[in-house]
Amino acid sequence: MKKSRLYLWLLLLTGGLNACNSSETVTADTGNNQQVRLGVNINHGVKTRANAPTPPQNYALRCILEVWDINHSSLLYRQELLASNEETLNFTFELANPGNYQVFAWADFIQADAEKTTVEVPVPHDHYADLYYKTNGDNGLKEIFLIPENYAVNAESRDAFYTSQIIYKEDVAYEKELILNRPFAQLNIIEKEAVLLENISQTNFTYRVPSSFNTEKGMPGDEVMDVKQTVTTLPTPSANYNANLLYDYIFASPVNSLLASEIKIAFTSIDSEKQLQDFTIPGNNLPLVANKRTNARGSMLHFTSEMDASTNISIYIDTEWMPENEYGLPNNNYVKVPNFNNQNNPFKYQQQ
Repeated sequence: MKKSRLYLWLLLLTGGLNACNSSETVTADTGNNQQVRLGVNINHGVKTRANAPTPPQNYALRCILEVWDINHSSLLYRQELLASNEETLNFTFELANPGNYQVFAWADFIQADAEKTTVEVPVPHDHYADLYYKTNGDNGLKEIFLIPENYAVNAESRDAFYTSQIIYKEDVAYEKELILNRPFAQLNIIEKEAVLLENISQTNFTYRVPSSFNTEKGMPGDEVMDVKQTVTTLPTPSANYNANLLYDYIFASPVNSLLASEIKIAFTSIDSEKQLQDFTIPGNNLPLVANKRTNARGSMLHFTSEMDASTNISIYIDTEWMPENEYGLPNNNYVKVPNFNNQNNPFKYQQQ
């Protein structure tokens, strides 16, 4: 009998330890049945996803949490926190009634000295000035909008993360960990003949991108925004991007879709007597998948004196955001796209 009781006690103890070590929802004996504690971890493609990404110099990582009623008609809670050296950002608040609630979380980089204001409506909270993404529109975090005047390419500070989840709170204290992932693809445009880059004094890029992202659906909005960017300092490929001409963060769905817009590239030569040809990547040829990198690589630089400026562009999507690292990201379906041949006009796919 004693052995049976000891076995049963050990079994219960083991089960309790397993429950506490799980990333699943757990209840906490805090003495406050209305308390909710949500921890936020950011999955940014490094070996341990528990650590928040390091902000670029002069920037701070901001995380916002919103809780809505299940019908999305009333915002019940909003808080903004700036990340420190903590592994997990924790939001602690109260929900009076058991039931289902819709939770949205968003993390982005803002100016390190961003102005903080106190907002009273619809719920009291402190708000740090938005930089690249408008987070405090009428729909709050349900829909994120680009801020056109602050749009930037070749900028790691444009990185951002989100999640949308339904939680069910019983009549006990509630705890859960939220994992945030990127709402966009990273587009990398790579000149194959890197030695020719020294002939460029500046590059102008013109294209269109989705101007908003619906966090509840995990999809870009239908409206688009014109992008016109002049680059005078070319990026140097690193662990965070592959481009040597341009990289950009573009709202994308978790399944394979195509960038509808063409990308016009106008090169300005450092030598006025040796002009460079413009280059166009036609629309509906660049696949974009959220949480992945699309890499378009080829010989795009040609002098106007060259007779044949046809170019084969290879397009591939990394199966992970940072393939050399241990942890992959969601949606690891391999996407194979045919190369294309750009002869300015007409445009044809390369024969396989």
